[in-house]
Amino acid sequence: MKFENKAYKEVYRVLKKNGYFWIYTDGGGGIRDFINDLCQNILKTIDDEYVVKIIRSMNLSKNKVYHLSDHMNAKYRHTTKNELVKRLKRIGFDNFKQINGGMKTDLDKPFVKDKYFNIKFGSGDLRFLCQKT
Repeated sequence: MKFENKAYKEVYRVLKKNGYFWIYTDGGGGIRDFINDLCQNILKTIDDEYVVKIIRSMNLSKNKVYHLSDHMNAKYRHTTKNELVKRLKRIGFDNFKQINGGMKTDLDKPFVKDKYFNIKFGSGDLRFLCQKT
């Protein structure tokens, strides 16, 4: 998180007054995140290339192979909408607008109508447009 805050501060520093910053990050708090983190923990002693080879053998689309491989290897720092907005406000950003990813596979909480969304995906994907005022 130390380097993440440093990056946000640098964006703020170089952004012109009234300029906009678009951010897309992982939400958190749902079963999806628990399962992904658990899988990473279980697979941590197995070579990443072997895991990808097994995923590729399932005859999935390239996008699905990439998605599953990424979630089995990349460590995501989960956050909530409120935590993210609070951190960015402390740096000086304002005028937050949550953005819909626009694809049916995007998991943007306010735009997906699923009564079990919170249980499955927690905060979902977090896409925001904010401004340096």
